[in-house]
Amino acid sequence: MVKQAGLSSLVLEFQNGGFIPNRREWFDRKIRGKMLPLLQKARLSSLTAQDAQTIYDEMSVGGPKLYPKTFIQNGIERIKKSLDYLLYGNDPLDTRFFNVAYDIDSEYRLNGTGKAFASTALHIVNPKEYGIWNRAVDEGLAMLGLLPDKQYGENSGERYVRVVEVLKDLQRDCGFEDLSITDEFVELLFFGKIGRSRSLLRGIVKGDIKDPSLASQGRLKIEWAAREMPVLRLIGERFAREKPLKGLRLAACLHVTTETANLALALKAGGAELSLCASNPLSTQDEVAAALVHEFAIPTFAIRGEDSQSYYRHIAQALEPAPQITLDDGADLTVFFHKEKKGRLESVLGGTEETTTGVVRLRQMAAKGQMAYGIIAVNDAQTKHLFDNRYGTGQSTVDGITRATNVLWAGKRVVVCGYGWCGRGVAMRARGMGAQVIVTEVEPIPALEAMMDGFSVMPGLEAARLGDIFITITGDVSVLDRPHFEVMKEGAILANSGHFNVEINVKALEAMAQGKREVRPNVEEYRLKDGRRLYLLAQGRLVNLACAEGHPPSVMDMSFANQALSVEYIARREKRLEPGVYPVPLDIDREVGRLKLQALGVKIDTLTPEQEKYLRSWDMGT
Repeated sequence: MVKQAGLSSLVLEFQNGGFIPNRREWFDRKIRGKMLPLLQKARLSSLTAQDAQTIYDEMSVGGPKLYPKTFIQNGIERIKKSLDYLLYGNDPLDTRFFNVAYDIDSEYRLNGTGKAFASTALHIVNPKEYGIWNRAVDEGLAMLGLLPDKQYGENSGERYVRVVEVLKDLQRDCGFEDLSITDEFVELLFFGKIGRSRSLLRGIVKGDIKDPSLASQGRLKIEWAAREMPVLRLIGERFAREKPLKGLRLAACLHVTTETANLALALKAGGAELSLCASNPLSTQDEVAAALVHEFAIPTFAIRGEDSQSYYRHIAQALEPAPQITLDDGADLTVFFHKEKKGRLESVLGGTEETTTGVVRLRQMAAKGQMAYGIIAVNDAQTKHLFDNRYGTGQSTVDGITRATNVLWAGKRVVVCGYGWCGRGVAMRARGMGAQVIVTEVEPIPALEAMMDGFSVMPGLEAARLGDIFITITGDVSVLDRPHFEVMKEGAILANSGHFNVEINVKALEAMAQGKREVRPNVEEYRLKDGRRLYLLAQGRLVNLACAEGHPPSVMDMSFANQALSVEYIARREKRLEPGVYPVPLDIDREVGRLKLQALGVKIDTLTPEQEKYLRSWDMGT
C-alpha cells in the first residue's frame, strides 16, 4: 500500500512538472493524461505491480528527454531511489522527498525550485512537522503560476489567506479533500503552539449548522471556556502525544456548548474521528457549532430550536460513519442506534452516558436484555455527580431563570421538585439568593435529608398553593400537572431543569389556557379561564441551557475529563464491553480528582506507613 503522504507528494510533483523548471508543457502533454489517473487510482487501493512500474518508468524517462543527461542524471537517480522506497519499501517517502529536492538544488543550482516544490507538497501532507506556511511554500506556488509573486508592501495577513486558499485547492485537485491537513492543525491550535490564524477548513467538513459566519465568535467562546478546564487540557496534551484513539470512529450526542467543544478537541487530538450532534433541541450554541465545523473540522449537526424531525435526522447523520464508541447525554443516540441502525451494533466497542436520565434509561434497556454493547455511566462518578450535578446544575439553573425573567430571588417561595444531587444544588443556590425553599419528594430518605438540611418538605399539591417559582428536576414525567396548575397563584413561574421536556405537562397547560403569548425571550404567558397567568420558561426544556449557557466550564472540566478517560479506557481494552451499565473505574475517578486539585494548586496529605499498616490490620483495637 502506498503511503498517503508520499502519494500526495508524488501527485503534486507530477501535476507541476517535477523539480525541474519549465516542464509544464511536457507535463501537460504526457503526465496529466496518463499519470494522474493512476495516482488517483492508487489513492483508493494499493498499486498493482504494473501501475507501480509505469510510475517508475515515467519518472525515469521524463527528465532526460528534456535536459542533457550530464545535467540531471544524478538527480533523477535520487528521485528513482525515493520511488523505490515509495513503491516497494515500507518507509514513508516524506523525508527522502524533501532531501532529494534539496540535493538537486545544491548540486545543480536550480535556484530553490526543488526546495519550493518539496516544501509546498510537504505543507499539504504533513503540516505538523513542516509548519502551516513558510516562504518556500509561497515561492513554490508562485513558480507554478498558481499565485502571483508577492508584491512589495503586500499585507502578510492577506497573503497568508491567499496561500491557504491555493493549498486547499491543491488538496482537492490531488483528490485529497478528505485528507486532514487540519487534524494536526487543530491539535497545534488547541494547545496553543501556534498563534491565532485563519481557518483552513471552510467548505471542507460536513455539518448542518445555522450560520457559518458565527464561527469566529464561537472560537473565542471556546477559547474562553478552555481557561477554566485545566484537567481536560492536561488529558488532551497527553492524548496529542500518545494518540490512544487513533483511527477510532466516535459519535457523540451532547449539548453543543463551549465545554463540549473542548472535549471534542481533546478527543480529536487523541486521534479520534468524531461526529457530533445535539442532545437537546434548545441547548445548542449556534456559534459553537459553527466553530466546530469551520474552525476545527469536526462534523457537527446541531441547530438551536430545531424541530423533532431535524433533531433525529442529526442523530442519524452523526451515526453515519458507523461509530466504534458512542458518547451520549440522555441516551437518545444510544436508543436510536439500537432501533434504527441494528446492523452496525456489532462493531461497537462500548459507550459512555453523561446524565442521570440517560443512565436510568440504559439500566432499563440492560434489565430487559435489549442492550447490544456496554456503556460506562459517567454520571455515577463521584467527580461528576458530586460537583457537576450539585454545583453546576445549582448555579446554572438559577442563572437561567434569572436571565429569562430578571426576577428577584430574595423573599420568593421556591419549590424544588426532587432532591437528588441536582435538586440539592438548586435548593442550596436558591437559599443562597435569599429564597424560602420548599422541597417535594417521593422517596423517604432524600426527603428526610432535605428536612435536616433546613428546607420545608411537603407534598406537591400543598407546595403548589404556596410557590412563586417552581423548578422540576426529577427525571420523571408530569411532575407538575393539571391539579398543580389549578391551585397555583397568579404569576407563578414554571421551569424545568431535568433532561427531557416531560416533567411539566405542557399539553395539560395548553388545554387549560384561554390565551398564550411570548412576553420575553423564552418566557411564555398562559392565561387561564379564571384570569390567572402562569409563566412557562423555555417550553419546559432545560432552563439552564435554553436560557443561559449551561454549567460553568470549571465544573464541566471534571465531567468531561471522566468522559475522555472512559473513552480511552474502552479504546485500550482488548475486548469490547459486554452489554450492561458499568461504573467509571475508580482509578479514573480518583485521577480526575487528583488532577483537579493539582490544577487548582491544592495539596493534600498522604498516609504515613503506620497509618497504612493500621488500615490493613484487623487485630488492633482499643
